[in-house]
Amino acid sequence: MLKSITALAATSVLLLPASIGLAASEATDSQLALQRMRLVETDQGSSFEVERSVAPDSGPIENDPGTAPAAANARGAGSVIWQTNVINAIYTSTAVVGSTGKLAAGTYLNDPRKLEVTPLDGAGVPDWEFAGTELRIDAAQHADVIAGIDRVGSGMTVYKWHAGSAVPDWSFPITSSDPASYETVAVSDDGSTIAILVTVQGSPIKARLYYFDSGSGTPLGSYDAPDGTFARNVDISTNGEYIAFIALADVYVLNRDTGAIRWSGNMGATSDALALSGDGNTLAYGWTTFTVRQWDGSIYAPAWTTSNALYRVLACDISGDSGTLAVGWYRTDYLQNRIQLFDLPSSVPAWTYLYAVGSGGQQDEPAHLALTTDGGYLAVGSWGDQANTNPEIEVFSHADPDPILLVDTPGSIFDIDIRDGVDGVRVAACGKHIHANTSGRGGDLYSIQVLNPAAAPEDLAAAMRSVSAQPNPFRPGGSLRFAAPATARQLDIHGVDGRVVRSLTIPSGTGSVRWDGATDDGVPAPAGVYWLRWNGELAGAGRLVMLR
Repeated sequence: MLKSITALAATSVLLLPASIGLAASEATDSQLALQRMRLVETDQGSSFEVERSVAPDSGPIENDPGTAPAAANARGAGSVIWQTNVINAIYTSTAVVGSTGKLAAGTYLNDPRKLEVTPLDGAGVPDWEFAGTELRIDAAQHADVIAGIDRVGSGMTVYKWHAGSAVPDWSFPITSSDPASYETVAVSDDGSTIAILVTVQGSPIKARLYYFDSGSGTPLGSYDAPDGTFARNVDISTNGEYIAFIALADVYVLNRDTGAIRWSGNMGATSDALALSGDGNTLAYGWTTFTVRQWDGSIYAPAWTTSNALYRVLACDISGDSGTLAVGWYRTDYLQNRIQLFDLPSSVPAWTYLYAVGSGGQQDEPAHLALTTDGGYLAVGSWGDQANTNPEIEVFSHADPDPILLVDTPGSIFDIDIRDGVDGVRVAACGKHIHANTSGRGGDLYSIQVLNPAAAPEDLAAAMRSVSAQPNPFRPGGSLRFAAPATARQLDIHGVDGRVVRSLTIPSGTGSVRWDGATDDGVPAPAGVYWLRWNGELAGAGRLVMLR
C-alpha cells in the first residue's frame, strides 16, 4: 500500500508552495538549499523521494535594472500582447477577471509586493495596485470577482475585490496559518463563492477550509481536517455548491449549502493534482496513478484510473461544462512533460502530446494548466529545462494534439489561466524571470491573445487536420515526413494569412521533403504556424509548427 507525506530536507519545518517551486521569503535560513521531498510508505518500509529541487530567492539579482529584461517569443496562432517585468519580486498567481477585459496578478518576496489589475490589451500598465506582503489570487470566469490572501506575520488576510477599485470590498483575518502548498484560493466560475484552504499552525497542525459568499466577509462556514494534516489544493464547482480539497493524503468534497462533507477518501499518496467538474459530479486527482470518480447519488464511485511507470501527475483541470478533462504529467527524471486530453466520461485519451525530451539538471514540469469553459482550448505553463528545449507556454485546441501557440519565456511559469469570450481566447500567465531551480529573483506577467485556427483561410482551416507531418513542431533544415496522396508532387507551405511562403517539389515515390525554413525569395521564414497543401488539392492539407 502506498502512502505519502510531503516534507523538506532541511532542519526547519517548512511547507513551501509546490506551484512556486522556490524557497519562500519567510524561510528561517534564506541561504539554505532545499529539496522538496515526498515520504513514500510501502509494506517494506519508508523512504524519501525527491519531488523537486527548490532554490533560495535571495541570490544575486539576475534581472539587472540597468538592462532590458529578456522578452518572450511567441510562435503560432497568436501573440504576446504585453509582457511586464518586476526586478526583485516574483509573480505567484494570475487570473483573467470574468468579462472585464482585465487580469489580476499577485507578487511576493520583495517590493513591489502587490496585487495588480491590468487591462488585457494596451501596454501592460495596471489600472490599480494593492500593496501587500505575499499575495495569491484567483478570479471568477463569468463575474467581476477577485479573491486573494495576503501573508501578514504568522497569519494571513483574505480579501475580495472587483476590477474597478483597489479598495477591497471586504477582508477577513486568519491567524497562525500558512497557505496551501499548491492552490489556496478558489473562486466559483459564477463568482458566488470563495474557498480558502490553509494549514493552521499549532501542535499539531491541521488543514482548514473556509468558504464565503463573495458578497460578505463573514464565512459561511469552515471545516477542519484531522490533526496532523496539511493543506495541499482546492477546487470548486461552477456555482460554488461543492468544494473539493486535499488534506495530506485524503480528498474531501464539501457541500457549501449544508456545511457537510459530501464524500471523502484516501488517495494512497498526497497529491497536487485535483479537479472538480463544473457540475460537481466528477472528481479527479492523482500522482503515480490518476483517478477519476463519478457521483452516483451516494458516493464518488471509481470510474477509471490510468498510470504510466515513467510519469507522475502534477496538474489537471475539468472544463466548466464538465465535458473535458486535461492532465499534465512529468517524467520522473523531469526532462519530459506529457499532456493528455479526455472527453469525459471516456477513459481513452482524445489525444496525447509529448514534449521534446529536454536536457540538463534543471527540472521541467507542467506547473499549471487551464481549460476554457467549453473545453475548446487548453493552456499549459511549465518550468522549462536547462537547454530551453520546449516553450514554457503552450496552447492547444481541443481537436488537435499539436499546440496552436507556443510562447518561449526567459524563466519558469507558475500559474496560467485561459478564457474564451467576446474578445476571443485570452491567456494570462506569470512566473519567475529565471528558472525555478535557479537562485535569484525577478518576475514576469503576460497577456496573450490566441487566434482561432478557424481564422486561417477557410479552405485550409477546413482541411488542415486531414494529414500529418513529422516532426511537428519542426526546425528549419530538417526533413518533413508526411502522409500525402500518392499523386502528390508539390508541397505548398502557406502562412496563416493564406499566402504561399514556399513551394517544394516532392521527389517521386517518397514521403518526405527537406525545407530549410526559407521563403521562395530565400528569406528565413519566421517561426510560427504554417499550413501545408499538396498539389493545391483541398483533400491534402495539414498544419505545421516551425520553431527557431
